[in-house]
Amino acid sequence: MVALAQPGTLDSTFAENGKFMLSEHFNYETTQDIALTEEGKILVMVNSLYLVRLLEDGSWDTTFGNQGVLKVLDQVGGTSIAIDDSNRILILAFNGFYGIHSMNLYRFLQDGTPDNSFGENGVTYLGVRNADNSLIIQSDGKIVVAGSDGNQSFVQRIKDNGSSDHSFGGSGIVLLNDLPNSFALSLTQQLDGKLIITGTSDSDLFVIRLIEDGNTDSSFGSNGTTLIDEGGDEAGQDIAVMPDGKIAITA
Repeated sequence: MVALAQPGTLDSTFAENGKFMLSEHFNYETTQDIALTEEGKILVMVNSLYLVRLLEDGSWDTTFGNQGVLKVLDQVGGTSIAIDDSNRILILAFNGFYGIHSMNLYRFLQDGTPDNSFGENGVTYLGVRNADNSLIIQSDGKIVVAGSDGNQSFVQRIKDNGSSDHSFGGSGIVLLNDLPNSFALSLTQQLDGKLIITGTSDSDLFVIRLIEDGNTDSSFGSNGTTLIDEGGDEAGQDIAVMPDGKIAITA
């Protein structure tokens, strides 16, 4: 893990010459995602579902877990993490018990204890198989996940209490039926509340925009969708909205 100063050089005020080496503390593990708290603390998720919290200077936050490290879940693998305005920690993770692969949402209070006001004792079961790094918290506090179930892409919206938001697509889930053999890989929200999702469909990169109720935005691309075919296998891996409203995608 590294910190960069404004010109793009390593920030020597962070940890040891700009680097904090998690590999010294976790054998055979990889970092999966990172998020910032309201106070600027750094929360790192290790894929075996350890959370590490650091202070702004890269030192351990000893007020969190066991001297800065907290094991939050067993027998699951984390894919994405987000922190809401109340500093509650939201984790998107897969559960592989008995060969059944399903995605779940877990919410923890800022000290790492389960938030029992969310879903069933802190867990909401999504009932789908794949949603890697596609988790956001909307400006209104609702939670949105994008992914795929088999080769069918979907977008799912959850209320703050962990229940499905039926104002979105009628059931809380929108299937991207116009995208055959598709995998949604990343999403973000525009300032006007619209959702933008990217991924791959029939080996072409797709971008689709949804309005508040989950319907496609007909003012975007061709009936809400843009496909990019460069002659190979293209996939939108991550997406961001620039300050001028333009959309940037890594592929």
